[in-house]
Amino acid sequence: MFRKYPALPLLGAAIFGIVLADQTHLPSWQFLVAALVCACIALFLLARSAWRTAAVFGVLTAGSLSGFHFVISYLERGPDHVSRIVSTRDVVRIYGQISDWPDLRSDRTEYLIDLDSVLTTHMRRADGRILLKVTDTTTSLQRGDRIECFGRIYFFDPAATRFSPYLRRLNLKGVAGTVYLPTLLDVRVDRRSPLGLFAAVDRVRTLILGSFERNLSPPSAALAGGFVLGETRHIGTDVYAMFRDSGTLHVLAVSGSNVALVILFVLLVLRPFGISQPWRGVILLTVVMVFALLSFGQPSVIRASTMAVFILVAGMLGREYDLNHIVSLTVLCILAYEPGQLYDVGFQLSVVCAWGLVLLVKPVGALFVTWHNRRWYRWLVFPIIVSLVAQLCSSPLIAYYFGRVPAATVMANLVVVPLTSLAVMALMVLLLADLVWPVLGFFAGSLVDPLLRLIIESLRWFKALNLPQLNFGPLAYEPFSILWILVYFALLICFCFAIHRKMARRMAVFVLLTGANMALLVSVVQGKEPRESVHLSGLPGGIVAVIDQPRSGESDLIFSSTLLKIDDLDTRLLQPVLEMNRVKKLRFLFVMVCPYDNIDDLMRLALMYQCSTMYVSAPYRPSFEDYQAYHDQSVRLPEVIYFGGVPAIDARRGYILGEGRIQVVTEDRSILFVDRPAEDLPSSSLTSASEQVLVLATRWSPRPDDWIALRQQGFTRLICSRIERIRVDTDSVLLDDQVDQVLPDYIIDLRRTGPYRLPM
Repeated sequence: MFRKYPALPLLGAAIFGIVLADQTHLPSWQFLVAALVCACIALFLLARSAWRTAAVFGVLTAGSLSGFHFVISYLERGPDHVSRIVSTRDVVRIYGQISDWPDLRSDRTEYLIDLDSVLTTHMRRADGRILLKVTDTTTSLQRGDRIECFGRIYFFDPAATRFSPYLRRLNLKGVAGTVYLPTLLDVRVDRRSPLGLFAAVDRVRTLILGSFERNLSPPSAALAGGFVLGETRHIGTDVYAMFRDSGTLHVLAVSGSNVALVILFVLLVLRPFGISQPWRGVILLTVVMVFALLSFGQPSVIRASTMAVFILVAGMLGREYDLNHIVSLTVLCILAYEPGQLYDVGFQLSVVCAWGLVLLVKPVGALFVTWHNRRWYRWLVFPIIVSLVAQLCSSPLIAYYFGRVPAATVMANLVVVPLTSLAVMALMVLLLADLVWPVLGFFAGSLVDPLLRLIIESLRWFKALNLPQLNFGPLAYEPFSILWILVYFALLICFCFAIHRKMARRMAVFVLLTGANMALLVSVVQGKEPRESVHLSGLPGGIVAVIDQPRSGESDLIFSSTLLKIDDLDTRLLQPVLEMNRVKKLRFLFVMVCPYDNIDDLMRLALMYQCSTMYVSAPYRPSFEDYQAYHDQSVRLPEVIYFGGVPAIDARRGYILGEGRIQVVTEDRSILFVDRPAEDLPSSSLTSASEQVLVLATRWSPRPDDWIALRQQGFTRLICSRIERIRVDTDSVLLDDQVDQVLPDYIIDLRRTGPYRLPM
């Protein structure tokens, strides 16, 4: 295998090294030492002509280097890293360069900034990357611009990045923290050179989008930008939702099919000129690389463009190639450059679909070898095979990451994908016609516009069918789920090759029996029914708790915060917590403490997660009523119920609500949330449950007598947002680094432990 597919074992070693580094967090020097030792052994064995053993140690060298690269890129921070020289409390002057194209959202614009230096008390060189969020939708800043601004950098908690998908994605981009600005008026900009590569790419992209806007209707022009360049910001939310719900959203992400269509179109244009093979290859390579830049360097187009480069180079050199080796080499090169791509959802889906098409389409198509030259096979059966293979390969990952798979996916892809491919070719004809003669471009646009509107109408037809979504419950997110995905892919490959091979049939039976027995074992270990659990996370001065409701598929949220405003509370803090716990819909939202300036953030979060009822502590009733009186009346807000005074018991919902307290009660456990000092806690808070847990939704500065007294009251576990200090007596306190040595094991400080799960 190593001689035929040398990139395959190297790729396996690289993936293993990245996963090992990510899971163990070993220091980089250990990976580097392992790589040097393995490389020395490999060279020694090569000198002794032990080729096979040398190849094994060469593979181990590649894996160790991958782990080393991952650690130094995403885990370790040098002495000049911005997080080591700047405090979150400081407003600093920031100098840096925009390293990616602006990301426009509905209410803000996000920029990735590679730092150059910061000014605190004195100028310091700074390494690292930050995410600049501006509360305006603007493209006045572009990739390559150098900027200077004032701001406070909110750094991510390293422990939280392991649990929050949102923070993890940012960390894998090298982002250390976030800066929030209300406007760009305070940003000083040093514009990039108008002669640079990125400036030229931006001008070409603007010309292409301008051509679409001149020659197509607005909805069609927005759709054309998505099909050709992956520019989806102007597509209406209703149209975007129809693509998502029909399982055809991938056509808006530039992928291998787009790259292939671009190459095919350029070949058709070059054919009359009789250009020789080498020069034609050079032109195609240039077109592919420019197209990758035009489409914002999305993971799918990078993968497809890299594959296309290898294929074109092989053709220019007159060498034969194997697509399986091409895919392996492509993934290896991408991970060698940016190892964090391994955890990118788009990259995983792109690679799985590419490999699935390479491995599975040929054996399945061999069943119809007699009819390969028939038109009905080429135009009907073959597209069905491709669509089914892509769906079978992508569905497990879609179910794992998004919790649902549209039932209309296969049928919708059979209609939308061919129409999209035809539209992409027609749009390139439109661009060429508009370049030659604008009137000709307008005529071409009048022919392409009905085709784009036909795609939208097809999506509306699929939506009108009201086909169900295949939703997956909590078991889809258990730790064993990744094992089921691997077993699924193994079975898929075995069954496809089993069509013609006896050994593959035996392997398929073996994998099936092994998977079935493992499923039985896991079901015994996990129990018959998923239980409720509470996921606790710390906030600045407060706490947030997500309470699973597995029977209804919804969750409840308990929120308590400091009385000071927290910028972008919903998107910066609460939404990552909900994503980390895979919350799709909120049933109830309980608010214990909330400043007036954050009410809008909570309401926006409640609407986003379809929360029907909010329970708000009575002292904050005037603030919420003021907000309700002045908000946009066209937006229907959740029902607000105020609680306080005498505790209200709701046995059906399992909550006891009282002044400054929320108690979650089950048969085995009682969890009491309070927003006051522990010393003021009434003894009547206890119930008959076997385990009593106290959650202090505030910062805590206790004396040892305090937690001893709570323990004597019957609380078996104490959880708090943050222990600032421990008061030993009236004159002395313990420093922060001494707290861990004093705390008993039944006290959980979320600032130190990170997110904490409490089973019910």
